[in-house]
Amino acid sequence: MASALIARDRLGVAIHTDRSVRAIEARTAMREQQLRVMARAHEVTRPSRSRKLARDWGSGNAIAGMDSR
Repeated sequence: MASALIARDRLGVAIHTDRSVRAIEARTAMREQQLRVMARAHEVTRPSRSRKLARDWGSGNAIAGMDSR
C-alpha cells in the first residue's frame, strides 16, 4: 500500500514537471517565432544600402558637405 502511494506521488511529480517543462518550451518557441517575425519585418522595412548612399540632389534639405554638388 505504501509503495503504491509513493509511486503515485512520484508519478504526479513527474507529470507536473513534464507539464511545466512543456509550458516553458511552448513559451520559448512562441518568443522565438515572434523574434523571427520581427527580424523579417525589420529586413523588409529598412532602407537599402543604395538608398542610404543616394545623394539628395533636388530638395532644399541638402546638407553642405555631405550632399553638396
